[in-house]
Amino acid sequence: MAFRLSNDETVTDSIRRIVLEQVDKAADSLGKEKQSGVHNARKCFKRVRSILRLLRTELGNAVYKKENKWFGHISRQLSSVRDAQAMVEAFDRLSATYPELSVNKKQLPVRDWLVERQQSISDKHININKLSQEIAKDLRKNIPKRVDKWKFKHSGFKVLAVGFDRNYRRGRQCMKKASRNGIDELFHDWRKRVKDLWYHCTLLRDMCPDFLDERIAQLDELSDILGAEHDLQVLLQLMDQAAGDIEGIEVLRVCALREQQELRQRGFDLGKLVYAEKPAAMISELSAYWKEWRQKGSLSKSK
Repeated sequence: MAFRLSNDETVTDSIRRIVLEQVDKAADSLGKEKQSGVHNARKCFKRVRSILRLLRTELGNAVYKKENKWFGHISRQLSSVRDAQAMVEAFDRLSATYPELSVNKKQLPVRDWLVERQQSISDKHININKLSQEIAKDLRKNIPKRVDKWKFKHSGFKVLAVGFDRNYRRGRQCMKKASRNGIDELFHDWRKRVKDLWYHCTLLRDMCPDFLDERIAQLDELSDILGAEHDLQVLLQLMDQAAGDIEGIEVLRVCALREQQELRQRGFDLGKLVYAEKPAAMISELSAYWKEWRQKGSLSKSK
């Protein structure tokens, strides 16, 4: 089924189903081609961790911290190869916009250095297939038992309301701080909150598509913008750490900084639309939609 709550289930049953579906997809992905399989598995882990943040108060800090730490740890174990590849992709996106990054249609040597670095990291993780198999086995063996033991304090929309409100407020605050200070870490924090809000709205999408579809599309675009901005942050840090005189580094740094500023401005412009509604008003509207949605479900079942 889709990454969405269903009106045919209780909210807690829906959440358990969705988490276990993501776990199963991750385990399947880890048995496939190394890079794409790892990338897809890590996306599943991000969805699960987003649900955990949504449920933090509901499940309690002890359960939240245990599960979030576990999924974060296995995701980081698999991250190095994908992160190195992302740097090559970031350069390629830049070179499509900035002709300075190529000479006579041939890209500057700095790209060769990035590719060699990616291959070196990949070679060092030659046992990633073995690690992937071990993680997949652990996912299938242990996670269903743990999810089955989750205890929820409430039922209905109350299960989601506190976490949704907290993340929405934090996203607005992160955007304002990033706008005032322009510090890389603040943009990274904002990016994570945007991603969470995207996942949370997607979970609720079937409840009120007319209300959420445009917001989901905006969040998807904003997540891509801030994701590209973050890749440039990492690329710039990598250039600062690079040893030796690699031809093209200074040109790359100038282009990356210019593009980063443009991405940040686009992010702010779109973020103002995404977070235009006050948190209390947002929760009030979602609560009203929830009641209407659940009533429709009850009427449908009674026919």
